[in-house]
Amino acid sequence: MRRICGSDPIHQTIEVYGLEHGAYRKRDVFGKDGRLTSFVFPGFDIELSGVFK
Repeated sequence: MRRICGSDPIHQTIEVYGLEHGAYRKRDVFGKDGRLTSFVFPGFDIELSGVFK
């Protein structure tokens, strides 16, 4: 499954999309106080508090 991410600096979120049945669909939304967890690499995550400074 292919994935893309988009960031929204105004709302301080990162949206993750995955390709399903020929169309990209939103998988999850991560906020500035959360942790972005990888769907591809188990155990890999990023603390987002420093991303939107």
